[in-house]
Amino acid sequence: MLANIECYACGLTRGVMHFIHFEFEKAWEYNKLTFIVVPLLFPLWLKSVYEVRGKQMPGLLGRLT
Repeated sequence: MLANIECYACGLTRGVMHFIHFEFEKAWEYNKLTFIVVPLLFPLWLKSVYEVRGKQMPGLLGRLT
């Protein structure tokens, strides 16, 4: 807490780790924003997997640099 305001990102990393291990209840306890952040990050993770394999992702994400 800073200036009596709770940090929005506190616990987000731990929440994401619990989320990807299908421990949804613990993820919710650490940070409720995990359930918004993970679906937004999933296309970016998928795109990076394609890039590591040397392929271009189909669709809109494939056209982004």
